[in-house]
Amino acid sequence: MKTIKAIIILSIMLLIISTVATLKLDAASDGFDQYGFPFIFYDRFSGKCDNCYQNFGFKPLNLFLNLLLAVICAFVIITLKRKFDKSELNHHDTTTLRPTRNRNIKKRRICYRFGRWRLLAQ
Repeated sequence: MKTIKAIIILSIMLLIISTVATLKLDAASDGFDQYGFPFIFYDRFSGKCDNCYQNFGFKPLNLFLNLLLAVICAFVIITLKRKFDKSELNHHDTTTLRPTRNRNIKKRRICYRFGRWRLLAQ
């Protein structure tokens, strides 16, 4: 469930950032407004034109393709992050400590990860 939630949040963030970073706002100066990357899902023309037969407006298929691309990128990013986190866990040094008061535990194994010392299960 955490993976699905992370994919949804990251894909929405990727979609918003890519749209805002690549938008083109030129309709006020006799040009086009275009939203979407890599597929333009909304374009508007506010100038005068005699032979303008283009399909302006909202294109839901292009928005779906942009969202699908963002979901795929988010999935790849999260998969790679988890893969590298697991490989780092195998390379951490572990040390043993003597028990302080509990005589039933012979040794405690700890590992330093994410800025804290953690007790590993035996």
